[in-house]
Amino acid sequence: MIIAFIVRRELRTSFTIYLMFLFCSNIIYALGGYPLEVMRQGFPGRWFLSHAACAFYIYQIWVFCPVAMHMHVLITLNRLWAIYFPVSYKNIHSERVAVLMCAGVALYCHVICLPVVVMDLMYYHLPEKQYGCLLNATAQSTFTSVVAVISQFIPVVIVVGAYPFLWYKHLKRKKIGLANPSRRDTIFVTNIDTKLAFRKIEASSSRPFVVLTLLTVSVLVCWTPDQTAWTISCFTAVNDSPGLRYTTSVLFTLQAALDPILFALSLRTFRNMLCRTFRCHKRWGSMPMRQMSIKSLTRRDEP
Repeated sequence: MIIAFIVRRELRTSFTIYLMFLFCSNIIYALGGYPLEVMRQGFPGRWFLSHAACAFYIYQIWVFCPVAMHMHVLITLNRLWAIYFPVSYKNIHSERVAVLMCAGVALYCHVICLPVVVMDLMYYHLPEKQYGCLLNATAQSTFTSVVAVISQFIPVVIVVGAYPFLWYKHLKRKKIGLANPSRRDTIFVTNIDTKLAFRKIEASSSRPFVVLTLLTVSVLVCWTPDQTAWTISCFTAVNDSPGLRYTTSVLFTLQAALDPILFALSLRTFRNMLCRTFRCHKRWGSMPMRQMSIKSLTRRDEP
């Protein structure tokens, strides 16, 4: 997906900025946090690397992971804004606004989560040779509980809680379209710039409902078990079984893998553009590139 964004300028719109930030966050967290997580869980209670590596691992878990999670929140809020307030969305939202919102969310996560990491490393950090690499949540139980709720649980609540409102709007728009076929939000593009056409498509209609459904289900399936098990193990004396912990960790990891698949394969526009990027459509091989882009954008964005 990132390669497609770099190669195809028409893919870089105000909405796909959020996807680019999400995918980049997933890659950074996967490369920085997952290898250390595998080693920590493979050798519980022991840490073979330096203190700096342990500090980086705690930063990844407590600060950068919430950044990736809040990118999902931004995408959900963006769809709510576009569907319920299309006029202000079209007039205000732009690539610059999207970049500023993503940067603001990253700064927000650092302001909320970074102090608990700094306090642990300065005053409460346990010896790594005896306890392994972990944040001493017991020493800051109230602070870490508040941070965990704000940075871990609220994103899940927002993504899942917004689904009924999007579902209601989807049914309402569908009923209006069936009763009045002339009002169906299909845009025919003739001699319009490709980027402008893509913006009109995303501003005039919501994303396909299947994307919202898959995103919500993936959040429920992938995030909820891990967050529940993690909270129980951090703030109570109950120790979950290694098999359960490994299972929830795998589910949590799958979220990062599902993100690009869901967005790339669930939307026809993205799917066609990605196929052209990697030259999957042989029947379009001799068609001029501009004509291919216009032809793709004349189709309704549907699963």
